[in-house]
Amino acid sequence: MQALGFSHFTIRSTRFDEALRFYRDVVGLNLADRPLPPGFPRAAIASFPDGAWCVHLFEATPEERQAFAALPEARTGVLKHVSLKATGYLELRARLEARGMTFREFTLGERHLVQFFDLDGVEIEATFSPAELPNGPVAWSPP
Repeated sequence: MQALGFSHFTIRSTRFDEALRFYRDVVGLNLADRPLPPGFPRAAIASFPDGAWCVHLFEATPEERQAFAALPEARTGVLKHVSLKATGYLELRARLEARGMTFREFTLGERHLVQFFDLDGVEIEATFSPAELPNGPVAWSPP
């Protein structure tokens, strides 16, 4: 096998309808229903503007919701974060601030990173060019 690039990541969402709005309205992805065979949960696919898949959302079952409720607040687990190349730094900041969402940001070399959690505790990292920063690089500070 030779890996050729990123395909998508999948989340079993405990708040499916809200997650759809989050990935559309905050992250800025396109969403479409994903019809699956009988027995599968409700599903949707979020894609980049070019149509390439990014996030596959499944509605969590009642058993999964119960199990997830017992997890610590930040539930990223062994998966640290999912990083997405992005443009529109000021727009993302405005979206996060308008929703009262906590985020952290810092500049590392040729990347400016904005990190925040989705509704199910998955850390999302938006990666921007530092050229988008109106006030220059932001120093890293420990969480």
